Amino acid sequence: MVRAYPKFLVKLLDVYDQVGKAIPGLLHYQASFEKHPALAAVLEDYYSDILRFHQAALVVFTRPSKLFPFPQPYFTDACEC
Repeated sequence: MVRAYPKFLVKLLDVYDQVGKAIPGLLHYQASFEKHPALAAVLEDYYSDILRFHQAALVVFTRPSKLFPFPQPYFTDACEC
């Protein structure tokens, strides 16, 4: 079980990297989002999905576990959510 955590952590960080790279690109469409409420609703769903993903990730990393190889504050101190 412990061996799965490094792979999981790498995949999780890859997802955050992809999200972080995609968000700035949305600025190119700012005028479209402002003019078309339906597009703004899609953007709202996009950000809502990101927040739900982040909440799920926090649940995993704040869960006390003897199998988790990192100290708990390793993940919880950096986030001021």
